[in-house]
Amino acid sequence: MTHGVPSKRVGGAVAQRSNGALAMRPPRVALGKYPALLLDVLARALSEEGLDICAQAVNAEALIAGASRLEEPPAVVMVDSSLIPEDPRLRFVGRLRREFPNTRIVVLVEDPTPELAQATLEQAVDGVVLAHDYADALALALQRVADGQSVFPIGWLALVRRAGHTSLFNRLSARQMQVLELIAQGLSNRQIADRLVVSQNTVKFHVREIYTRLGVVNRVQAAEIHHRVATRG
Repeated sequence: MTHGVPSKRVGGAVAQRSNGALAMRPPRVALGKYPALLLDVLARALSEEGLDICAQAVNAEALIAGASRLEEPPAVVMVDSSLIPEDPRLRFVGRLRREFPNTRIVVLVEDPTPELAQATLEQAVDGVVLAHDYADALALALQRVADGQSVFPIGWLALVRRAGHTSLFNRLSARQMQVLELIAQGLSNRQIADRLVVSQNTVKFHVREIYTRLGVVNRVQAAEIHHRVATRG
C-alpha cells in the first residue's frame, strides 16, 4: 500500500519528506524568450542547473496560455525584456501579473538603459537579470526570487535614478500634461475641450501624442500611468 508523500512549501520551493529526510524541490519556472533557438538553449541550461522549467514560449500570449494549462502556476516567470519589441514599457508584464497574481516576475535584460530601468520600476518586477550572466548565476537569482527576495544587477538603482531625470512626465508638453491630468480625472474629450477652451480636434491631437509618448493605447492605460507616477511622486 502506497501513501502520499507529505510536503510543505519553503519559500518558492517545496520540501518533500522522504524516509524522514527533507529534499528540496526546485522552483517551477516559466520562460519567455525569442527566438526559439535561444529559448531552447536557455531552458536546457537552467534545467541542467536544477530548475524545473515548466513552460516556455517565444511570445507573451503563448506563455500565458502554456502556464495557464499547468496544474499549479509557476513560482517564477522570467521574460526577455524584448519579448514584445513594440512594447518597450513592458506593459505585457502587467498582463502576466494579472493572470498569475502569486507568481514572481523576473525580466531578462540584454541592454540595460535608464528607460528600461524605469519600465521595470513602473511594472514592479521582482527581479532583473542580465542576459550575459552564466547559467548558474541566473539559476541562483531565480531561486532567490522564488524564495521571496528581490534581485537586481549592480548599478540598476543608478539607472533608475538617471531615468528620474527623463521620467514619463518629462516627455509631455505643459498642455499635454494638462490633458493627461483631465484624462486621469475621467473627463471626455468634449469636457477637456470645454475646460481648456480649445477645440475637440486639438484635444484629440494631444491625446494621440500622449498615447505615443507614454507608449499606451487607450485612456485607461494613460490614467493608470498618471496615477502610479503621481502617487510615487
